[in-house]
Amino acid sequence: MDKRLIFAVLIALVFTGCSPEGCVLVKGGALPEDSSLGAVPVDTCYIGKTEVTWGEWKKVRTWAVANGYWDLADVKQGVGDKYPVSDVNWYDVVKWCNARSERERRTAVYRDGANVYRTGAVSEPVVVSTANGYRLPSEKEWEFAARGGTKSNGYTYSGSNDLNAVGWSRGNSEESVHEVGKKLANELGIFDMSGNLWEWTGSWSPQHEGASRVIRGGFWEVYPGYCAVAYNRNRGAHEFQYNSLGFRVALSPAP
Repeated sequence: MDKRLIFAVLIALVFTGCSPEGCVLVKGGALPEDSSLGAVPVDTCYIGKTEVTWGEWKKVRTWAVANGYWDLADVKQGVGDKYPVSDVNWYDVVKWCNARSERERRTAVYRDGANVYRTGAVSEPVVVSTANGYRLPSEKEWEFAARGGTKSNGYTYSGSNDLNAVGWSRGNSEESVHEVGKKLANELGIFDMSGNLWEWTGSWSPQHEGASRVIRGGFWEVYPGYCAVAYNRNRGAHEFQYNSLGFRVALSPAP
């Protein structure tokens, strides 16, 4: 094949991207009936293999601040480049997702009216469902991926019945967050969906409609039971930011 054609194909893959870097394809299916959400259908999507790291956050943040995302200056923190970013509130996270999308020439998912959401505190931004950019997973997407999707073996935790094999919690974390991807992955090749950090989702909390979002996963200081995929459910107001709270990205397949 002509080298120029090969180069053109590679560029197309990068910018229209059927395989976003660092993401896993989660083929559609349905949650089991014992899920707290019920046996709801879940569409095919991509989800990050790991929680977004401090190194990834900084790289996008540098571009973002120079391109209209002024609110992200000096936000937030991480122990090291391979550790998950933490202390990120919901507003910061969705703006960062938009910045990463624009940086990679994807279509931003979140809008403030007719404009790309770049600044301010918009608790209910317009979500462009046809956009191919980065976003937060919905709660059902998150749980389906944590359970192993269509490849699920029905484990208690994400990838095993032994939390020590796949996650960090009070029993093994030494009261600290850990680098991403140091435990075994689940059936889909996704890491750390039981423990390490709680993770933001894009879904509203049904108990606090209009006031908070669902967070999932458990974190490094909770007891193992809180890290089980069926029970690791919590909520947080949009402005919450803690050293126990981070996120991972999702994308919808290109139309």
